[in-house]
Amino acid sequence: MRHGSGDELRAKYLGPIDVYELTGLSGIHFGELVRRLWSQCPDGTRGRPWNLAFPDRVLLTTMYLRTNLTERQLAVIFGVSQKQVDRVLHNIMGPLGNLLGTAPTDNASCG
Repeated sequence: MRHGSGDELRAKYLGPIDVYELTGLSGIHFGELVRRLWSQCPDGTRGRPWNLAFPDRVLLTTMYLRTNLTERQLAVIFGVSQKQVDRVLHNIMGPLGNLLGTAPTDNASCG
């Protein structure tokens, strides 16, 4: 697994096995998730600029959900502040929830 110019983690340097180990998604599914999320929340021109590319923000969010790492731990891994991690999670979680839809309300619809 290669990293960016420093020691921070970047999606563009990960192979399919790395993506799967970190997120639980195949490389193809991760790419599709990035594409579908981008269509819902592309980078705008308003507000503070992002320190992470969009695929890195999706990677950070899926790692957060899969691994239960803290925001501080993810900040160290991605080479950003804890506040930036918090901002990324708030930005990606809503559109991700929209893609997933509502949770089933009864056990019969789970199987």
